[in-house]
Formats: sequence, C-alpha cells, structure tokens
Amino acid sequence: MRAIVLIFLFVSFNGSAEECLAIDSEQTNVVFRINQSGTLLKGNFGRTGGELCIANDIVTQLYAWLDPASVETGSPRANRALVGSAFFAVEEFPRATFESHDIEKTDDGLLAHGTLTVKGISKPFDLLFTPEKTADGYRVGGETRLRRLAFDIGTGQWSDTDWLSDEVIVEFLIVAN
Repeated sequence: MRAIVLIFLFVSFNGSAEECLAIDSEQTNVVFRINQSGTLLKGNFGRTGGELCIANDIVTQLYAWLDPASVETGSPRANRALVGSAFFAVEEFPRATFESHDIEKTDDGLLAHGTLTVKGISKPFDLLFTPEKTADGYRVGGETRLRRLAFDIGTGQWSDTDWLSDEVIVEFLIVAN
C-alpha cells in the first residue's frame, strides 16, 4: 500500500505531466518563398491548427496542419492555380500536416523528427525550430526548405524547374495557447 501511495505522489507532484496547447490560427504565420523564372513568389497560409505539447518547459510533441485552400499570394490568378490539381489539389487533399515522433535539443534549437504529409504523400522530415515561452503559452519559429516535386506540387508544365524552382523556403511562427 505504501508503494502505491508513493507512486501516486511522485506522478502527481513531479511536474512532468505533459500539457498540450492548441495552435492559435489567428497568431500563427506560415510564409513560403519560391523562385519563378527569376522572380521571387511569396505567399502565406491563413488557416492553420494543431497542438504543441510541453513537459517541464520542454516541447515534447508538435502536430501542425495548414489548409492549402487558404493560400494568399497577392495574385488571384496564382491563388487559383495553387489550389488546383497541378499544385495542392485542395478538393482531394484539404490539409497538409507535420507530426513529430521525436524532438531533440541541438546547438541551434530543437529538432523535430517527424512526418510531413502534403497532397497525400508522406515523407520523413526534420524541422528545426526555436521555442519561446510567452505569458499565455509558447511560440516556436524557424525556417525550413523542402522539395516541392517530392510531394507532386507543380505537375505537368509546372514540373519544369527552369520555370519554377524545386526548392521552397518556408518560414513559420507557431503560437500555441
């Protein structure tokens, strides 16, 4: 009996309970940049979500999604193209997701090892980010690069990398409260 009480006290009061916070879509920002025939095309995604889990002030889990239909480039024509079948095919694939399975501390921040799923294609993906505790929760930010063709983004004429680079730079600031 004494062992059960000690285990209960340890679990209850050791402060290691994981807390998961919802990603705040209003404050979260995901911006992308890609080279299109020598011109930088920049855009963002307006609808995001997911959760960030913390234990002992350490990020232990990240699950984030974005709605590709919420893309905004400043060009209605580009927006229409990006939601279409050659790019994000939003009717069939309404979400892109990243889910970590392990997070490790590095000299440059935290490195989340996980799975990135875009347009129904899942690939192992590492995401480096810097966490910051705020008054209401946490903020994590970083920049990553991905190869769009690995996820069939930009098929047909858009697969020509002389016209549209394969590398996409993604900057993110995720706010979770």
